[in-house]
Amino acid sequence: MGCFWIYVLTTEIVAVCRALARIWGTSEVIFGLTVLAWGHSLIDLVTNTRIARQGFKNMAVSACFGASTFTLLFGMGVSITITILVTGATYEHVHIPATFALSFLAVVLVLTLMLVVVPLQRFWITNSFVFVLLLIYAIYGICVILTEFQVIPVRIPLPQGQCSS
Repeated sequence: MGCFWIYVLTTEIVAVCRALARIWGTSEVIFGLTVLAWGHSLIDLVTNTRIARQGFKNMAVSACFGASTFTLLFGMGVSITITILVTGATYEHVHIPATFALSFLAVVLVLTLMLVVVPLQRFWITNSFVFVLLLIYAIYGICVILTEFQVIPVRIPLPQGQCSS
């Protein structure tokens, strides 16, 4: 019964986001990158904060990485696989929203920073580094919104032809 309610609620949340996107004249991508992402991450934030306050800071930090990695790899992989199996379609290079490119760049920037800065700080995450990460997220959010409403024009060149897999 719990799975049924999860299905019903997520279907309704997505329908509301799609309706708001149409009403406000924006794409559904902006809602996926903001409202749905925040809702998805809220339970992780609460759980990881609680774990850290109980004294398990390393577990809380590793859960942040683990949840994101699982979502990216497993969630995307299963979603794409099911889409291909159900529709019989093959993956093709299609129009890539500029917001996806910005998201990719933000993830690469943050991961690179963490790969360099955290070991240099002897694996100690300081408040100033957390501030930098929050600042990057704020700048990313502003850029996504400005790109979505075409205040910042971004054009992504794609290779000619199709790529099937």
